[in-house]
Amino acid sequence: MTDNHSHLPPNLRKASEFKLRTKLRELLKDGNFLHATLNERSRVCGKKNCKCASGERHEGLYLVTKRDGKVRQLYVHPDFHDDVRQWVANYQVLQQLINELSEISWQRVADREM
Repeated sequence: MTDNHSHLPPNLRKASEFKLRTKLRELLKDGNFLHATLNERSRVCGKKNCKCASGERHEGLYLVTKRDGKVRQLYVHPDFHDDVRQWVANYQVLQQLINELSEISWQRVADREM
């Protein structure tokens, strides 16, 4: 989805815009999305009899985002890993679709095709 649509003639640009808007509507209707990054970490808990005492660390997945200038982190329970990964990916697709639609609108203004 990284095509630059500015080189297309207006009729093909409209068809491309229609496809992008359709994908955007589907994502907004059917998908959840999260504006965050995922951070995988391994750690040692400190219990003497734990597996991590012998070198096998505990794996964890965290959501990381910034709000009001502050970094926020949230542990993701293993039961939710797949869903949360998909939601973060959905957000990235959403951003890409919006960027491509914005480029089409930019070109429309530049070409005075309102």
